[in-house]
Amino acid sequence: MPTFFMMSDPDGGPRRPANFLVTGLTLTGTENSDFLQGGELDDQLFGLGNGDLLFGEGGSDYIDGGDEEEGDGDRIFGGDGADSIFGGTGNDTIAGEQGNDLIDGDAGWDRINGGEGDDLLRGGEGGDVLRDDSGNNILVGGPGTNSLDAFGTGADRLDGGADDDVLSGGEGNDSLYGGTGRDSLFVASMAGGGVVVSDVLVSGGDGEDRINFGTGTAALTVHATGGSGSDLFIFYDRVHAENIIIDDFVPGAGGDRFSLGQLFESSFTNPFGAAGIARLVQQGNDTLLQLDEDGAAGTASTFHTIATLTGVRAQDVLPNNFFEGYNPDGSNNGMTVYGTSGDDQIFAGVLNDSIYGGAGNDQLWGQLGDDLLSGGDGNDDLNGYSGNDVIDGGAGGDYLNGQDGNDTLTGGRGNDLLSGHEGDDQLFGGEGDDLMFGDGGNDVFNGGSGNDTMSGYRGNDVLDGGAGDDLMRAVDMSGLLNGGSGNDILKVQSDGDVGAFGGSGNDLIEINANDYLARGRVVANGGDGDDAIVLLRETQNSNEISAIGGAGVDRFGVAGTLGTSTFTVQDFAVGAGGDRIDVSALLAGRCRRATRSPAGCCVICKAAPIRWSSSMPMVRRVPRGGSGR
Repeated sequence: MPTFFMMSDPDGGPRRPANFLVTGLTLTGTENSDFLQGGELDDQLFGLGNGDLLFGEGGSDYIDGGDEEEGDGDRIFGGDGADSIFGGTGNDTIAGEQGNDLIDGDAGWDRINGGEGDDLLRGGEGGDVLRDDSGNNILVGGPGTNSLDAFGTGADRLDGGADDDVLSGGEGNDSLYGGTGRDSLFVASMAGGGVVVSDVLVSGGDGEDRINFGTGTAALTVHATGGSGSDLFIFYDRVHAENIIIDDFVPGAGGDRFSLGQLFESSFTNPFGAAGIARLVQQGNDTLLQLDEDGAAGTASTFHTIATLTGVRAQDVLPNNFFEGYNPDGSNNGMTVYGTSGDDQIFAGVLNDSIYGGAGNDQLWGQLGDDLLSGGDGNDDLNGYSGNDVIDGGAGGDYLNGQDGNDTLTGGRGNDLLSGHEGDDQLFGGEGDDLMFGDGGNDVFNGGSGNDTMSGYRGNDVLDGGAGDDLMRAVDMSGLLNGGSGNDILKVQSDGDVGAFGGSGNDLIEINANDYLARGRVVANGGDGDDAIVLLRETQNSNEISAIGGAGVDRFGVAGTLGTSTFTVQDFAVGAGGDRIDVSALLAGRCRRATRSPAGCCVICKAAPIRWSSSMPMVRRVPRGGSGR
């Protein structure tokens, strides 16, 4: 029979005598999904397997979620008291709630919020999210890509650990340590309510880190060290602090960098020099980076320091030390960057930059200036963007994209793809079988050696195939096609005046004039070799087409009616061994039976008579029963 005890003091309230020992609960779940809830004392909860729901409630509880299979996880709530919570393996969601809690997510992708109190949060293995908004907290990421956010007013310490982490400080005297990996650290005082922040420590650690100074850092004294690696210090709008101190800034090529573009209405021009917006000032052994928001033209503001570079000489800071490539001397001469022997990704700034990829399969991006991009060895991806760029692929199968501006593209050795896009571009294929596209503008092509394919489009273009068996297209353009040496194919579909010259070799020139094109003149010259000049489509727009076969036994073909256009052969060689007229395409499917022609005719087919006339400029197709107009 159970025994119940009722205890009361003389005043009627509850009382526990000294000889009674009252302890918390010990609750153990199963390998299934359990619901465990502690009481107001110091309880122990063990979830074991699968995803459990655990509530510590009052007291300083010990809670262990146990190990789950991948993808499952526990939901744990500490409640009041100084709790010790261990998530175990699995993707857990843990809230410490009130009290000074110790929370360890252990393995898995955990989501941890410390809640009120001075908490210690450890993510453990896996990519974890750790947040705390109250008290003086310690957040430790552990292995994996972690996100650590201490957005309260306390003095917090954030340690990302290994891998690429994101750390965000709050309104207190925080310390941020990125650890190894490419980390992003954010420093911003969101106080605005009288919170006084005296000191923030920021350390990127090993790796190429990004340290961000945001709105409100005027309330902070920030000591920042990027650590090893080429670090990026980013300044955002309304950064007016004179107390951001960078203790280990490395100037020069390959060193650390600033990003200032977010501070200006236009980040596309150099803020140094005559603009009067930015300057570097030597102060003893240190360099001050200063800004004047309205520049030389304004009077509302003056220069103020946004960062101090300890132990750095101002003359050692180069365009390479600015993400945008700004030159501290005020000129438009941007940065010079050399890649490694590996696969590099390099972005130019807004000025006239020079980027050398070196060996490896590199990706190089120009920006707004007149940039030089050199891929070097390897299969490179080179993009000029705006400006009049010079792009050289070097050895390997490269992709060259000029984009806007009057660009010069050189493929070099290898089978390259060159695209000029807008502007008056010059494209040089070099060695190899290259693909070349001009797009808009007045472009110049030179295929070089190899069997190249090139296309002029909407401009006054000049296409030169060079050596090799080339394929050349003139689309909606005026200009010149020169096949060069080799057996080339020249295709003309244009609304302008085009000269198509085969050069040496047995070339094919196809003229595709149609009703959608305006009146234009086409001169086709086969040059040396046994060439073919063929009119493919009919037209009603009075195009003037002149053909010269040149040396060799040439073929002149008609595959469509001319309408009001003319097709004139200037040097037709008659007789045995001479040139030929090919109308087989007109007769295909029409001639079931052929007979010898009467006087004045060459060949008659039942369905489509053909007439030769000394008073007409060329051979024409005559409809059955027609007069041969």
